[in-house]
Amino acid sequence: MKILLLLICIPLSGFAKSYSAKELYKSYKNAVVRINVYQQGLLVSHGTGFFIDNKGTLITNDHVARHGVFTVGASLEFVLSDGKKLTKYSTAGCRDSRGIDICLLKILDYRSKTWLDIDIKHKATPGEKVYVIGHPKGYDWSISDGIFSGYRSINSGSVLVSTSKQAIEQVQVSAPISSGNSGGPIISESGKLVGMTTWIRTDSGFKI
Repeated sequence: MKILLLLICIPLSGFAKSYSAKELYKSYKNAVVRINVYQQGLLVSHGTGFFIDNKGTLITNDHVARHGVFTVGASLEFVLSDGKKLTKYSTAGCRDSRGIDICLLKILDYRSKTWLDIDIKHKATPGEKVYVIGHPKGYDWSISDGIFSGYRSINSGSVLVSTSKQAIEQVQVSAPISSGNSGGPIISESGKLVGMTTWIRTDSGFKI
C-alpha cells in the first residue's frame, strides 16, 4: 500500500511577529504619560495618555482631560516615564459630535522619541493577545494582559454624557483595568495599537 504525504508550506512572511510583554513594555513605556489634573493647585484626579507622533501630539480620554482643559482654575500636568513634568500644551479637540470619549492634545516645545502609530486599517482578531499600559489606582506605568474579545457597536449616548445616540464601534478586551487606566493604549502582541481604554462594564452599568 502506498501512502501519499501532502506537504503544505506556508511562508513565514505571512505571519506578524509576536512580541513578549517584556519586549512591548520596553518598546512603548516611554510613549505613555501620566496626566495629573489639578484644581486650585490640588491634585483631584489622574489618567493616562500616549504619544501618537514625534511632535508631542498626545491622545487621551475626554473625561480625563476635560476638567483640566475647560474648568477655570484647573490645569493639566504631564509626567513622562523618566519623571520629567510638562505643563505647556494646546488642545486640538475634545469629544466629537457623536460624543466619543477622546481628546487630542499637543505638548508644546517637546519632541517625543517614542510613540504609537494609529493605523486605521489594522483590525484585531478575537483571541489575539493584547496589553494595556497605564496608571491604575496610581500604580504608575503598570502593564496588564488579556485577549481581544471583539468589536462592539455601542450607543454613545448610553456611555458618555452626551445628547448623541449614534452607535460607535468600540473594542472589548479582557485585560484588567482600573480607574487611572483611562486614556491608555491597548497594544496587540504584534505591537499594533488596537484602541484606548475608556470604561469598564459592571453589573450596575458603565464605569469610567
